[in-house]
Amino acid sequence: MPIPPFSVVITAAGLSARFKDDDANGSVKKEFMSIDGHSVLYRAAVPFFSIPGLAAVAVTYDPQVEAQTKYALEDLVLQHSIPVLMVEGGETRQKSVFNALQALSSNGLSGDFVMIHDGARPYVLLDCIYQVFGQASVSGAAAGAIKVSDAVVEATDDGFIKRHVDRSGLYLIQTPQIFRFQDILKAHQMASDDGVQYPDDTSVYQKYIGKVALCQGDERNRKITWPHDLESD
Repeated sequence: MPIPPFSVVITAAGLSARFKDDDANGSVKKEFMSIDGHSVLYRAAVPFFSIPGLAAVAVTYDPQVEAQTKYALEDLVLQHSIPVLMVEGGETRQKSVFNALQALSSNGLSGDFVMIHDGARPYVLLDCIYQVFGQASVSGAAAGAIKVSDAVVEATDDGFIKRHVDRSGLYLIQTPQIFRFQDILKAHQMASDDGVQYPDDTSVYQKYIGKVALCQGDERNRKITWPHDLESD
């Protein structure tokens, strides 16, 4: 299918608190860890550079580790004609994404669509990206998702099962999440003033713009949360 112009936001401004607390890596962010010779952040970003129509990539960063974030991107910062914007993150992921969208827009690099992807998802494949992009081109907004297969329970504060939750219709949502650029920018503009912290960009879009289509996700496209997530399958 023809690829309309698009931009990409890679989120890498988080604290990696759970990753650091669970391992001897100390203050090392998960995006800076290595998998087979390349950083997690590089692996999360590099597939998008091979897609025709890419206008720009905006990478959010923690200002305390700006230099390390650039280093983790390896040669992508100098990637031929595709601009890479380094965007200082905000106090939340939501604010960081909004900062990145504003930076792309103000530099005239938005494109028709934007793909928003976690910098801690290094296993994303091109087939997955194209599938979500194809759905978004029809629906205006889309994300991959995995149907929940395990039993789901709600727990009490002291660690006992409170109730079993019906898992039919429950999914684990992934990134990239893809939107028409002007729509998700408008949604984030409105969300920035409502005092609500949204769990992800699909929830921001759904609140202010409309429905988000789901397509089949990829179980390999896991997010690095704990040190064992770095292990190859």
